[in-house]
Amino acid sequence: RFRGKRRCPTCGVPSLICKDCNDRDERGERKLGKDVRCKLCVEEGVHSKQEWKRREEELMGGYEEKLKAKERSKKKNGKAREDSDPAAENATTTSSSSSNNNNPQSNPNNVAVSVTANVTTPAPNPTNETRLWIGNLNNKKVTPSNLPTILPNVKFVQWTYGPDGVSFKGFCFVEMKTSEDAARVKAGEGTKVFGREVKVNYQKRDGKSSWPPPNAIYY
Repeated sequence: RFRGKRRCPTCGVPSLICKDCNDRDERGERKLGKDVRCKLCVEEGVHSKQEWKRREEELMGGYEEKLKAKERSKKKNGKAREDSDPAAENATTTSSSSSNNNNPQSNPNNVAVSVTANVTTPAPNPTNETRLWIGNLNNKKVTPSNLPTILPNVKFVQWTYGPDGVSFKGFCFVEMKTSEDAARVKAGEGTKVFGREVKVNYQKRDGKSSWPPPNAIYY
């Protein structure tokens, strides 16, 4: 079994070492230092955890600014259509529409809801895990800002990005404050958040990965 895998010292992502280099390292012909970085960190010129964290914060700031700009644009376009629609002059219709739009039950896909809102009994958690994998998230609407609403008592999150370093992959790893908090989130698996049923798995620590990760977002 080939075991040529190392953790990038800056971002913590596992990287595979080619078999030839791995064999040379084991024979002592060409030793590989612990500073061997992943391809992305090499391409981006990241040499330390501090640089990686700073870049993550910059990317996150840019990402959230894009979301805010998009929301402002939607509101502006929506108001323009409303102003140009003769039906909007009908007070009864406008009032009814406004009431429905502000009602979470009538628009369940437009609000961030807690996965534990209807949980009465926590799920079994025999090994008292506090780390969770959260998947099937709406990658357009779920953000680090509204995650604490979706996952009450989350301590920190490891956000996952696509190749562009900005778009959200739709899953993340989180650390809950207590094992009971983790069990309650697990019990809420299947709750619809922004129209998608959330998936939850306990993520047992393997002792190889860095946790908390250097790019963790704390709450």
